Amino acid sequence: MANKKYGIKSSAQDNFLEPKAVTGFTATGVNGGAFNSGSANLAWTLPSDSPAATLYTIVSSPATTTQTSTSTTKAFTGLAGGTSYTFTITPSNAVGNGPTTTSGAATPTTCLLYTSDAADE
Repeated sequence: MANKKYGIKSSAQDNFLEPKAVTGFTATGVNGGAFNSGSANLAWTLPSDSPAATLYTIVSSPATTTQTSTSTTKAFTGLAGGTSYTFTITPSNAVGNGPTTTSGAATPTTCLLYTSDAADE
């Protein structure tokens, strides 16, 4: 009787490695707002030869706020206007975490609020 081997069949993509570092990590479409309602549109790609990532963890600095995404874009919200932010992203899958990548700086604009005085009316 022949010996049979059991296991996962090899494929073009290695399922036993964590993702590689993301590339092209940018913060665009920075919008300001009052009371920490600013946002930045983040986008990135994973190299074509990288194992798939199932989750991306993004941390802002300063303020150290963490948000996650399962896609390669994220509208990062809760930013203060007039503050310069950088974002660090870590791709991960069932095997583990890939290397972190940091974006360039992005600064949401400051939103000015208008208050009316009785004399103005």
